[in-house]
Amino acid sequence: DDDTVITDSSRQLDEIKSHPQCLTSRGEYGECVSISNCSIVQNQITRIKPKICFWNEMTPIICCPESYLLSQKQIDMETKRLGAYPPPPSTTPPPMIIYKNIPRCGDRQPLSQLLVNAASSRTRIITKSRPPVTGEYPWMVAVFRETSLGSQYLCGGSILTDRFILSAAHCFMSPNYLYTDYTIRVGDVDIMKGKVYKIHSVVVNPSYNPMHHYNDIALLRTEKSIKFTENVRPICLPFHLKLYSRAPVIVTGFGSTEFGGKRSDILLAAEIYIVSHESCNRSYSVLMSKAIDKGITSNMMCAGSKDGSSDACQSDSGSPLVYYDSTRKQWFQVGIVSFGHRCADPRFPGVYTRVAYYLDWLLPIINLQKSSIPPKIETHFRESRRRRKYWYEEEHQ
Repeated sequence: DDDTVITDSSRQLDEIKSHPQCLTSRGEYGECVSISNCSIVQNQITRIKPKICFWNEMTPIICCPESYLLSQKQIDMETKRLGAYPPPPSTTPPPMIIYKNIPRCGDRQPLSQLLVNAASSRTRIITKSRPPVTGEYPWMVAVFRETSLGSQYLCGGSILTDRFILSAAHCFMSPNYLYTDYTIRVGDVDIMKGKVYKIHSVVVNPSYNPMHHYNDIALLRTEKSIKFTENVRPICLPFHLKLYSRAPVIVTGFGSTEFGGKRSDILLAAEIYIVSHESCNRSYSVLMSKAIDKGITSNMMCAGSKDGSSDACQSDSGSPLVYYDSTRKQWFQVGIVSFGHRCADPRFPGVYTRVAYYLDWLLPIINLQKSSIPPKIETHFRESRRRRKYWYEEEHQ
């Protein structure tokens, strides 16, 4: 019989065969497609050599990142669903989407208990405040690059779920390394004592261009689930959280204590303040940098100190900027260390990627509901009414 029945299954099989899976030059999973169908590779082709699967006559078929193709498919499906014309206006308001963080995110042991548990003194940061202790910022991550010379510290990051880390895109733009060359360490203020986890893949925001500072955000997926403990916990995402100028925030990292100085092996923390968008834009406009040719945009935020005593510095890239909500008694990540001008220069506040701007991009990827939940905090230390006021949390509760 010459009749051939084409089923949906056979169509799907043909589609899979026509787009074989591959690994990009950065080690990310992808599909082999025409270069004309992968604009993210076209935009970076002058700096990053794409991996070519094969040639179709004169057209290169390249390995396009799976994360980019997925986002494009979602856009195409939505366009097809809506049709060529926009739908008529609805008479009823759309239902409000209520996002929920992982239970017990952004919490930690009482600070007084952590200080009692701390057995040794720590190196001070370029700030007037005391150094952190283990468990004080349990969402903090140190990102390493594994080389023939051993582990080399690269950037900071923060724990969002048991499988996903938030960091800065510019940390992962080296064409000489695969994403699987990266590892993270968590759970200790000493950078070499944290528990090590291997990275499975890195998802860079598709709008990021390494020639500019915009959209400087990336997600790292670990090979195995991170085990939550009292010293390893996720940070909360900033749903419905508004910050105003001069709001106090904390930046943590393993960066330098001065411009051009040596990186710290001990976690550092600094209390700084939100700087208004207008003021920050005025400051950076004098530099006339091509990397920020649109100025300081709404997907960025700025923070610093008036006297220049506190700031993020070199090697702090990717580290979290967090805010303590005294009403909810939780910490929320509002920014990611992106760039600045020198370090602790009172004329130029640090510039951070605004996390709230990217929630629609990162939420479908990380899937908060699939994450395990950190254990409840057990309080073993009874606090004295006459205890000393310790820096930040006690002063804001």
